[in-house]
Amino acid sequence: MKLPIKMSIRFRLFAAITALVILFVSVAWFLNTKYLGSYYISERKKSLLMTGEHIVQIYNGDPGAISLQLTNLERTSGLAVMILDGNYTLKYDSELTVANNGGQTLRVMPAPEIVPGSVLMPAPVNGGNIGKATPDGAAKGGASLSTAANAGAVIVKKNVDGQNVISIGVVSLRLTTGPQLSLLQDNLSAISEGQPVFAVTQDPDLRENVLNLAMRLSNGDFLLMDIPIAVIQDSVAIANRFFLYTGLLTILIGSLAAFMFSVRFTKPILELSNIARKMSGLDFTVKYKVSQNDELGELGRSINLLSDQLDQSISQLKANNRQLLLDIEREHKLEETRKEFISSVSHELKTPIALIQGYAEGLQDNVVEDEENKNYYCGVIIDEADRMDKLVKDLLSLFQLESGYFRLEKSVFDITSLIDRVLGKCAPIFKSQSIHLQVEKDDNAFVEGDPARIEQVVFNYINNALNHLDERGLLKISQQSIGNKVRVAVFNSGETIPTESMEEIWRSFYKIDKARTRAQGGSGLGLSIVRAIQELHGNDYGVINLEDGVMFWFETDAADPREEVSSF
Repeated sequence: MKLPIKMSIRFRLFAAITALVILFVSVAWFLNTKYLGSYYISERKKSLLMTGEHIVQIYNGDPGAISLQLTNLERTSGLAVMILDGNYTLKYDSELTVANNGGQTLRVMPAPEIVPGSVLMPAPVNGGNIGKATPDGAAKGGASLSTAANAGAVIVKKNVDGQNVISIGVVSLRLTTGPQLSLLQDNLSAISEGQPVFAVTQDPDLRENVLNLAMRLSNGDFLLMDIPIAVIQDSVAIANRFFLYTGLLTILIGSLAAFMFSVRFTKPILELSNIARKMSGLDFTVKYKVSQNDELGELGRSINLLSDQLDQSISQLKANNRQLLLDIEREHKLEETRKEFISSVSHELKTPIALIQGYAEGLQDNVVEDEENKNYYCGVIIDEADRMDKLVKDLLSLFQLESGYFRLEKSVFDITSLIDRVLGKCAPIFKSQSIHLQVEKDDNAFVEGDPARIEQVVFNYINNALNHLDERGLLKISQQSIGNKVRVAVFNSGETIPTESMEEIWRSFYKIDKARTRAQGGSGLGLSIVRAIQELHGNDYGVINLEDGVMFWFETDAADPREEVSSF
């Protein structure tokens, strides 16, 4: 089965935010394109209506009185204003072209709209002063005042000077046709009732649609206002293009912001993921640095707590496993030692028991009749019984030392005197075996320990040395102080110990000669007893191979001779 392509949460978050930005911009652009024109026209209708209501409030029947306000409204709102009386005679029209001559101005109707019999009321400009119009003044659509004069119009000039008004003549302009007249006539009843009427008409000169508003003024005059639809459409098109550019810029900025936000938002998530990955590999050293007090911060604290708890639990589990392995290994060794012990004890006891049994049966069956042979048989039985007694005592002593319940009876004593006493006990053996004894020791070396057990160590070393002497028969006893320790060494001439046996000789019943011949003597427990005693004292012991023999040594704790000294 083909797995789907892996997508990171950072990429998905970036893609989602960017898609939302694009969606919002696209929807906004669609709505703007679809409905902005209608909305703009609606708003322009509201603006026209507000402007019309304002003119209704300020109009008193004389357009000249409010011509300045009308001009400002035309310029600020971009609309055209026309006022007609009840007979559709033009009283004011913002579309009249202004003619100039020597600083004097006059608004002139476009030639197509000038008809004989209509009345023209010039609108004041330049602060209310109406200048003299000349017959060749320029007019809208290429018409001139001379054209108006030829049509039967008489030029009028009004000069407003304070309260004095001087009339020169009359120009008659009256609407007879046109879209404005049709708008008024078609909606006369509604307009007469004071209702504003909106309509879209076509300008006869520019051939473009305009939005018209027709209203009835308070004195019965008609107010007509219009604004070109093309202007609205151009504004909408410009707005749409501007929105398109700003939309693209918004998408770009939004994508950049989305990327930065996704990086910032997913950074702690990736850190937590890395910590979890390390935790799965049992690496609990990395911790999450909590820098925010939100859900991610709470998650980070939980991850850290979980890491600590797992670290403690796994460390404890490892320690328990190690201890279990040690216990299993110890148990295995103990089992092996137990088997070896039983085998060794059986081997050590089998021979003397067999000898005792054989010689006892010989005596019982009167195999020998002379006294000398009887004494020999009895001597063998006694020797083997002594050997068994010593073996049993050594076993009991070793068992006590290794049981964990044995308590040393420590005191301060002179180890030099102890060595002399042991050598005195062994003097008959040295003499009978022609031992060459050498003693090197300090006078009155005081140590702290269990005197009986230290004496047993010295005796076992000497007994082991006697069992392994060569024909030279050299036995050397030395004692010296080393720092806060006193070292005692026993050297015997003879064969060195193989390297592989240096550690094994301290085990119970271990003998270098695997055949365990009785001629070598010993039970194989003497060095095991030494090991147990030294470990109870917490002191070192060991063996060193020299060129001409072997030296066994042990250490004891040096003591102050001023302390209470025990006697033997």
